[in-house]
Amino acid sequence: MAALAGVDVFRRLQDQFIDPVTSCLAARFGGAARSSGKLRLTAAGAEFFAADSESSMQLGSPQQDGAKLNAFLHRDTRGDKPEVEIEIDPRLVMIRQVRLPSAAKRNLVDVLGYEMDRLSPFEADQVYYHFTPDPEQQGTDWLAGQLTVVQKQRLDPWYQMLSELGLAIGRVTLVDENLPLMLKPRQSGVARSGRSATMLLWLAVLLLSVVTAGGLVWQQRQIAIDLQHKMQAAREQAAESMRLEEKLSARRKAIGMVSAQRQDYLAVSDILLELTRLIPDGSWLQRVNLNSDSLLVSGVSDQASALIALLEASPMFVSVRFKSPVVRDRRSGKEKFDLTMNLTQGPES
Repeated sequence: MAALAGVDVFRRLQDQFIDPVTSCLAARFGGAARSSGKLRLTAAGAEFFAADSESSMQLGSPQQDGAKLNAFLHRDTRGDKPEVEIEIDPRLVMIRQVRLPSAAKRNLVDVLGYEMDRLSPFEADQVYYHFTPDPEQQGTDWLAGQLTVVQKQRLDPWYQMLSELGLAIGRVTLVDENLPLMLKPRQSGVARSGRSATMLLWLAVLLLSVVTAGGLVWQQRQIAIDLQHKMQAAREQAAESMRLEEKLSARRKAIGMVSAQRQDYLAVSDILLELTRLIPDGSWLQRVNLNSDSLLVSGVSDQASALIALLEASPMFVSVRFKSPVVRDRRSGKEKFDLTMNLTQGPES
């Protein structure tokens, strides 16, 4: 039972810790996640296309159609919902050509945020934005390119709906374009966060190794403890079996002794039958006492003295004698006697 308990605990560790970390590592280092479909955002709402591009559905409002999309995903993807690509209708974004000093390359995201109210009608915290450099302008003192801006209020409700459905946001592009745009929530200190995440993942790998090794060692220890318990139980059972065997042997021996003794003893019925055969007519017995190796008989007879010779003629009786003097009964006129004798074999007990 202890070994089974150890296996159960190890399986729980694997299910609750090892497998999730392994999946996380696979997602981190094993390439991009498989797309679960594509969500195309338009001025009128949205349209979701399944990953196989064979089915789609119209969505009017993220607040009202989240449940409908969730049911659609479960039906077409059997509950597997890793990532959703986003396509934005160009009519929802503002695109303009901008030119910045080349020094802005070192901190381009922050520079664009500082200049957003000058480059667009919005503040930086109101929009998602992406800068695409113009390759023909490389090598000059200016950083020229295309700035794509979209209001957060157009995208955040849909992003929130996807998050509540457990979906990750994958590539974000404009309709009919393949260039990925960073038009989704950003995290400050991306490089540092990436390094921190990588470090955490490597720490998780180390911890995973320690937990796996420790789990195996602990499991082996539990198996050893369980084997010790089983061996102890087997020893106790063997000792109990030996005690029972000794008791059984003693009882068999006692039974054998009793059987042997019984074979050496005469049956009471045989003794009475012999007395009946030997006592002549005119004599009868009033009392018979059997001891371990002797017999006492009392009665009356016409000639009590003749009884001694009759009884000694039997192989069962020896040393036949009167225990007390013979007296005559006044009423019947017969002789009252008490005879004692030894038995060649004891009576049956």
